[in-house]
Amino acid sequence: RRVRLCPHLTHAKPGSYVHPQWTGSNTNPANNDGQGLAGTDRSNMLPLHDLAANIPDTNYSQGRNWTLNNGIGDWPLSDLTNLALLSPQPQLGGSMQLLNDAGTYFDLGARRVTNAGSWSFVCTRNNNFSNRSHKGRLVCSSDRSDTHVVDGQAYTFKVTDGTKTLAEVTVPAGAFSSLRYLQLRVTPHSAKAAKTDSDSVYGDTWFTDLLRIDVDGQAGEAFATPLLVSMVTNDGADPTEGHDVQVYRMETEFSSAVSHHGPLKSAEATRVEFRVDRPGVYAARGFANAPFGFVGLIVGLLVAALLISLIVAGIIVHRRNPEFFAEKLRFVQRSTQSKV
Repeated sequence: RRVRLCPHLTHAKPGSYVHPQWTGSNTNPANNDGQGLAGTDRSNMLPLHDLAANIPDTNYSQGRNWTLNNGIGDWPLSDLTNLALLSPQPQLGGSMQLLNDAGTYFDLGARRVTNAGSWSFVCTRNNNFSNRSHKGRLVCSSDRSDTHVVDGQAYTFKVTDGTKTLAEVTVPAGAFSSLRYLQLRVTPHSAKAAKTDSDSVYGDTWFTDLLRIDVDGQAGEAFATPLLVSMVTNDGADPTEGHDVQVYRMETEFSSAVSHHGPLKSAEATRVEFRVDRPGVYAARGFANAPFGFVGLIVGLLVAALLISLIVAGIIVHRRNPEFFAEKLRFVQRSTQSKV
């Protein structure tokens, strides 16, 4: 199976083949030359530590030999060198400082992605710190994932495991103002790192798996209109049984920083609904083993308040009329004796 490196966020299954290839131009009519010679169009790929960075993730040593900290797809250094320098494709014999004299067409060939992982990359020819972003990310996992093209219209997308719907995302009209790539990926909650910040995480279990929402392969800005998310609950986790279930957001599936996002919109025995206002990883969490949950807590407080009120009232009556309770006690004793 081959996977396109387009859109910017590409998801591949273990064992899939990714085929990096692209074409450029020497006569670009709009002079979209990136950082190179006017009218030329070239592209290359170098690893990034993450999509927020702009400097390739490399180590330079003496003799101008270089190695890479985090490669792309676990491919050999020879492949990564070719992706960076557009070799061994035919060159035009001039300066390669800005890849001006590289060939207009590049073809690395199909490469297999064997191990699970996530690799970010950047085009150093075209990426600019201020006005151009030419980056992407390749993710290899067996998670359920789907990529969709969205614009300003309304859509409803589902992520399934082949037999049932794991998550459903409704995109309202106007949430996006231009053509974008929306990727949805569901990761089992068991994959969440066991170590979490106890001060920021509420509850003792995840009621749902983890839903990752990406736009153009990057963190991105807030949606113009929140998206509605519906997720299936985990086996045995029923949020309608009085549990106080909240929605949490993470930057990644394994992030230790978990922030509170808000309460559920609604809940059924097998599904929960909530709204999201920006890309990220979302899941519902609460107390799975609490006998009454939040509702039980409120009822317990009300019962305690009633008992305290009765006790206070009894004390006040006793102080004002000490014989009141004594007379009641004698009446009960006489009634009991007469019945016996």
